[in-house]
Amino acid sequence: MSIEAPPRPPELVTRNGGSGRERSGRRFRRLLYGSIAVFSLLVVALIGANLTQGPQLKSAQINLNTSVERAGQRLLLQTNEPLAGVAASHITITPSAGFTASVNASSIDIQFSDILQYDTAYTVTVSDVQSISAGASSTLAYTFTTPDPTVNYLAPAADSDGTQTQDAIMSVPLSGGPAVTVYSAPHIRRFVAFATALVVNTVNDDGTDALTIVSLTGAADIPVQVAGPGIVTSLKASLSSNLFGYTFSANPSAQYPTPLICSTPTTSPAVRITPFPSPAPTTNNSAPRTGRSCPTAPPSSPKRPTTPCSSSTPSANATEPPAPPSSQRPTA
Repeated sequence: MSIEAPPRPPELVTRNGGSGRERSGRRFRRLLYGSIAVFSLLVVALIGANLTQGPQLKSAQINLNTSVERAGQRLLLQTNEPLAGVAASHITITPSAGFTASVNASSIDIQFSDILQYDTAYTVTVSDVQSISAGASSTLAYTFTTPDPTVNYLAPAADSDGTQTQDAIMSVPLSGGPAVTVYSAPHIRRFVAFATALVVNTVNDDGTDALTIVSLTGAADIPVQVAGPGIVTSLKASLSSNLFGYTFSANPSAQYPTPLICSTPTTSPAVRITPFPSPAPTTNNSAPRTGRSCPTAPPSSPKRPTTPCSSSTPSANATEPPAPPSSQRPTA
């Protein structure tokens, strides 16, 4: 008994004599080969570009604020590939500035010998820069502008008859220009300036001193809580750490009526300037005194402490003399 195979279905025949299956196969092969050719050309083009193009500048770093304050500041040029050595003769700085240079992997470290000028555009150009893997060279260029710092000073104000009115803290750019009033108040004794705030020491109507943190960005002023009525005899600031400190001399009280006993200036701990708005900075009144002090009697004790101070003179840590009596107007 024999079994016959089923008949094959008739193939579709196109006008040019080929079947539809063969036609779709040829179309797929053309698409595949064309894609491979395009990608191959792209790879060859990228390889050629890498071989004919030198290193490129990715980023640059410099501290602009310190560049006009201290010598020896650095400019770091970062490239996209490791570099061969760069000769100092291939580095040009406009306007002219002394420098030394070194290469570390993919970066060029340029150290300026002197303090840079205020408000000046510097252009650093490095020519004939080559990578360690290819012979193509390129030229790197970077331009930066140094800041124009301002100087703050205290300008006492007076009427025509000599009566003191509003003192003013003025700001003027070092490169030149008109002075601008940044803060004014009666009886300003001294101040220190930060980038976004002033710490101002003023005299109250009763002759005691006050400290206020004044925002330069429009925020509300913050009073600094000092250790009771007294006089601020010194005010210093550390701009790098954003801190300020002051020396305070307390007024005589009922318990300690003699100013020369138990009234040696105390140094308050440093207070940090925080971004505005912020809680009022506080001082630790339990901080040790700058000189030897008398023990403090409890409030309920009617007697003064019997242990005398070893010295009746102010502490040597007070960097400025005590202020004049309240009947006199302190000078700036």
